[in-house]
Amino acid sequence: MDISGICITRQSTLRDALDMLDRSGLGVLLLVEGDRKFERTVTDGDLRRLLLEGASLDQALAIIPRHRSIVVPENGTRRDALSLMQKHTIDHLPVVDASSRVVDLIERRGIDEQILLSTPHMGDAERDFVEEAFRTNWIAPLGPNVDAFEAEVAELVGVKSAVALSSGTAAIHLALVLLGVSSGDCVFCSSLTFAASVNPIVYQNAEPVLIDSEPESWNMSPVALERALEVARKNGRLPKAVIVVNLYGQSADMEPLLALCDRYDVPMVEDAAESLGAKYRGRHSGTFGRMGAFIRSMEIRS
Repeated sequence: MDISGICITRQSTLRDALDMLDRSGLGVLLLVEGDRKFERTVTDGDLRRLLLEGASLDQALAIIPRHRSIVVPENGTRRDALSLMQKHTIDHLPVVDASSRVVDLIERRGIDEQILLSTPHMGDAERDFVEEAFRTNWIAPLGPNVDAFEAEVAELVGVKSAVALSSGTAAIHLALVLLGVSSGDCVFCSSLTFAASVNPIVYQNAEPVLIDSEPESWNMSPVALERALEVARKNGRLPKAVIVVNLYGQSADMEPLLALCDRYDVPMVEDAAESLGAKYRGRHSGTFGRMGAFIRSMEIRS
């Protein structure tokens, strides 16, 4: 990293520091003296505190308190840097040489261990199918590969039929259209999910009502759903549908959720985009509701 754009001295003003922060977009500056000898980091929070204490934008950074910032030596390892960041709850770590000159800045996002949600995989078999579609000119609208995919998904999860769409969002949207959701309706939806689970409700000009999660699976709480349905019944405005999300491959507690939907005669749509292949009490996720959406397909319950 070129750190010249984030090194600043005590002779610079608070205005200079704010301008530099704005240009770099990193959220941190390196306060140095002489030949880049490191003194401390300066964050936007440090500058805000100075301004709240009465400093003006044209005052020099000479007023900023001295303190010892956490650094990593030039010969330190990635593991050392990450350990220090986690211990001190920081996202940036200056790297200094034996003379305390700052030589680099490590960002947590560049070294932290990533937990990948659903990485795509394109192997030889997938490449063969793509090449076959081009070779046989089955590019649009459909072809034998799509027909086979739909049939195999339906067979895998044990339902009557499945239809391939452009995205899981499109599948939920189509489900709401088929259920007659329209302007003025409300639809209950899991609160801990992606915007894609809620967006189709808004596409239909309906009102999304978020239902809280339970701690075991992080999915929709049957207790919260029961309370919300009872309040909606008393107000004479039951939801047109309930969208239950099966998050991170973990099925929601479907038995009590489905019993509640049946009791109040509200159809359930499962957002099972992240749980294709998962099972709840021996039954495939996505097959409990009136319809279920997987990534790029929608199944229709038999």
